[in-house]
Amino acid sequence: MKKTIILGIVFGFVLLMLPTVFADCETDFSTLEKYYEASKNEDYDSYIALIDTNYVYDYLADEQAYADYVKSAWEVYDTEKYELELLKCNELETGSIIFFNVKATLLSDGEKIKLNRDYAAVFENGKIQFVMDMDLFSLHQSQAYLLQYYNVTKPIIDEELDKAEAISNYIENNEIDYEKKNNSSWVFIIIIVIIAIAGLFYFKKEKVLHHFHKVKHNIKKRK
Repeated sequence: MKKTIILGIVFGFVLLMLPTVFADCETDFSTLEKYYEASKNEDYDSYIALIDTNYVYDYLADEQAYADYVKSAWEVYDTEKYELELLKCNELETGSIIFFNVKATLLSDGEKIKLNRDYAAVFENGKIQFVMDMDLFSLHQSQAYLLQYYNVTKPIIDEELDKAEAISNYIENNEIDYEKKNNSSWVFIIIIVIIAIAGLFYFKKEKVLHHFHKVKHNIKKRK
């Protein structure tokens, strides 16, 4: 069961990274194109209509702060042209993650800036929650999966640590008894060895005396 859970996490991570296209993903990508068009035209009403404002206002910024942030970015950069390319899409239970490339030409203080980067956009119920640089998104995704893996494997690790601690305590508590038993065993072995040596000398002595008496008897017989 434990192995199944861990394999399930790994398999889920692999599935997330596979390129797939679903009907909802195509709809969401169309919404993403409208998002960039609204940004190019600096049309905030059309722009905010495509955003999951519940998510944004709960986790990113309040309504006024978010509006100020977007409009201040438009004051610094003007979009001359842009092109979006769908790289891959992963369908979620109530949304999707769109991986895409942006090629754009921005204008800032009369200077042209060329942009060619990959991004990830997270959708929930057809609304954009956020758009993030692909490298940064991959980093957050890895951290999220590591956290999920840790939460699943922590009980398993704790169980094994408890077993190891129980074994250690058992050995520690029985170490004195083990030493006593070990010392008793050595004493018993030493006694056996002494008896064996004594017996060896005894039987050797008896053999020598028997041989001596036999020789003595033969000498007397010859006389």
